[in-house]
Amino acid sequence: LPVLLVPGFCSTRLEVESSSVCPSWEGRKIWLGLTSIGFQAMHGKGTWDEASLTLKNKWLQHLMLAGPEEESEGVHLKPVPGVEGVKYLDPDSFFGIAAEASYVFAPVIKVLEEMGYAEGVDLEVATYDWRFAPSVLQKRDGLFDRLVQSVENLDRHSSGVVLLAHSMGNKLVSHFLEHAKQTKGQSWLDKHIHLWLAAGAPHLGAAQAYRSTVFGDKFGLDQFINDSEALLLARSLSASPWLFPSKDQPMLFLRRGGALQVRNFRAFVPGSGIQSSRNSVVL
Repeated sequence: LPVLLVPGFCSTRLEVESSSVCPSWEGRKIWLGLTSIGFQAMHGKGTWDEASLTLKNKWLQHLMLAGPEEESEGVHLKPVPGVEGVKYLDPDSFFGIAAEASYVFAPVIKVLEEMGYAEGVDLEVATYDWRFAPSVLQKRDGLFDRLVQSVENLDRHSSGVVLLAHSMGNKLVSHFLEHAKQTKGQSWLDKHIHLWLAAGAPHLGAAQAYRSTVFGDKFGLDQFINDSEALLLARSLSASPWLFPSKDQPMLFLRRGGALQVRNFRAFVPGSGIQSSRNSVVL
């Protein structure tokens, strides 16, 4: 059975297609480029350059969004296509030492290749710009239309395709299947989709998305990003609200060290600009 891999949040390598901010970065990987992040982290105190009113960290300026559908002015990133875009996020920084620490689908792809799978024959990857919400991905990049074509190309023997998705990739699959049903009909799904294998699927949302939006998220890059930068990045991504837990009612999530209680999204968090006299966030 042919396989289509669908990566999750932060799980596709992104590279700079064009940049008027740092033209020399064109063609360079931006997510995840530890070398670039490391040099940009050495910008001294403060997040903003007061003279130009721009971010001191140009890596952050490239990665964060200016709006739900907009990249930073003068910047355009693109996902690295194919299996190379999801094996490792940073395969060559520090002479390749960072590769093993940044693996995504590399172990899965290795097993599939050992079984005889080959990219372009019976294995494809749905890489995408994970910063954007699904409606934007379709409007901006025609992502779901391209996935329809990918599935049809894979299903050359009419056996149906296995959709193997991880984490937020499953939310993407859900939107894709609805899109295919509306544009191609139920018969297309019955013919071309053999199985949807959902690994770590946040079907009901993820409490971490709340926490990241309220407090910021360093995405494991604590040595390179300060608290202010983490907040700017996390709040700029239009994909984050897409992961908020569903249903506007009190919910309880268990985690190491105690309970995480999220009662709606409104709360009082000092310095965040979010206030509510009725609701609370307990971390």
